[in-house]
Amino acid sequence: MVVPAFPEGVVLRTGVERYLGPNEHVVYATRRHSVVLDSVAAVWLGALVVGLAAGLASQAHPGSHLDQMGAAVLLAVSLFFGWKSWRWWVARYVLTNQRVLFIEGILSRRVNGLPLESVLDTTYHRTLAGRLFGYGDLELNLSGQPGLRKLTSLPQPDLIYHLILSLTSVRDVMYSTWPGIGNDIEGTTSLPQLST
Repeated sequence: MVVPAFPEGVVLRTGVERYLGPNEHVVYATRRHSVVLDSVAAVWLGALVVGLAAGLASQAHPGSHLDQMGAAVLLAVSLFFGWKSWRWWVARYVLTNQRVLFIEGILSRRVNGLPLESVLDTTYHRTLAGRLFGYGDLELNLSGQPGLRKLTSLPQPDLIYHLILSLTSVRDVMYSTWPGIGNDIEGTTSLPQLST
């Protein structure tokens, strides 16, 4: 077996780490709340009822193949439910010290990223069902950047909301208190001091 040789200091990263930049680390990672599977689960339960009803009806009508049709419907919907569940399982929201990422995809991987420095404000929304079952949505208000804007069906949205606010407020405090930064942004000068 041949082991590939990598230059010294090169570290192979797996999982979420492979999408991170230099000096970037994961603060929090989660998948969407399982409530996103509710509609698919309802369809699967409906197909189960139809499949069982077809199986019972086939006993009254021999030779009609209702039992086989019911089994085929149940199998197709079970495969669909499995596919949706797998997609839910591999999709992740990742909050780093520099970006918010949404990583999704089974056969092909798609990574949507948004730098935290472009987040101006965060809007937090929880419906009554979200408050009962523990999920909510966050909308990131950006400074003219396209891309990931709404984080939907987040478990523990309070925690994620506070993490994003703390990461963006740390950035704002750093930029306004560092010498030479904050006062001279884009050629602006600080306001004159008023004496009393």
